Amino acid sequence: MTFLYFTEADLGGFIMKLTLEYILFCQSPALFLLAVIFLLCHFTRRKKQKALGAVDLICAIVCLLLGLALYYFGMLKDVFTIHDFWQIHTPGWVGLVVAAVIAVVVFVRRGGRFVRKKQEAKAAVKAQNAAAQELEKAKAEAFEAGKSAVGSAAAAASADAPVGAGTAAAQPTEGQPAGGQADGGQQN
Repeated sequence: MTFLYFTEADLGGFIMKLTLEYILFCQSPALFLLAVIFLLCHFTRRKKQKALGAVDLICAIVCLLLGLALYYFGMLKDVFTIHDFWQIHTPGWVGLVVAAVIAVVVFVRRGGRFVRKKQEAKAAVKAQNAAAQELEKAKAEAFEAGKSAVGSAAAAASADAPVGAGTAAAQPTEGQPAGGQADGGQQN
């Protein structure tokens, strides 16, 4: 049975990796990801919400500068060497996962708002179309009701008049004057 023996130098390196300084210096990739996310947010809302777009741009610049500073100071403190500074250490992966989860939550919430706005716009158009159809239906019913009322009034007027006394009897003929009397319009 063999035992694993660790020297003090091995344990010192392991303990150094667990310090807050090491964990902080490893968060550079997460800050770069957040800078990209803030930059995307800036481009999506720079026209409609100018103030929030400006805040997103400032946050992107700050995250980028902090990421660069953490990389630089990490190399100064010998947390990274020039040969492995591009490698993402375990605390860096944890930070990347946290940044990615934040990004997903932000984009899902924005996507939900966008879908809700689209649905509300469609519902408003549908309600407007329904109101226009109701108006057209009411106009058509009023037109039909007016047409039937005129038809029934004309039928009632023709039913009350004598059979020969239509519109042709009221109009003068060629030999008659406009008064309708045959003797020249004079009364006896």
